[in-house]
Amino acid sequence: MSDEAKAILRADNAALLGILGIVLLGLSYLGGPYIDSIAHHKAFAESLPKNMAQFEFRMTMLALALVGFALVRASSSVGWMLAAIGILAAVLQPVYTGRFPNKVNAVHIFAAST
Repeated sequence: MSDEAKAILRADNAALLGILGIVLLGLSYLGGPYIDSIAHHKAFAESLPKNMAQFEFRMTMLALALVGFALVRASSSVGWMLAAIGILAAVLQPVYTGRFPNKVNAVHIFAAST
C-alpha cells in the first residue's frame, strides 16, 4: 500500500468522518423540529417530538458516539466500541422500539453509515 493511501486510511481520518456524520445526524434530528417551529410560528421546545424519552435517548447516543470518535482521534481503541454502540442505538431505534414505518429509513442510514 502506498504511503498516500496509508495516510488517507488512518484511524483518526476515519474518526473525523465519523464526527462529521454525527454532526450531520444531530442537525437532521434537530432540524425537523426547528423547521416545524418556524413554519407554525411556535417555540422550538413546543416543536420537539411528543415522546421526549426517545428523542433524549437518541441525542444521548449521538453524544456517546461523538465521545467515542473523539477518543479514537486521541488514539484510544475503546473509542471505536463507544462510537459503534452510540450510532447503532441511535440509528436503529425505530427498529427495536416497534415504529415500523421508520424501519426502512433506519436500515438505510445504518447501511450507509457502515
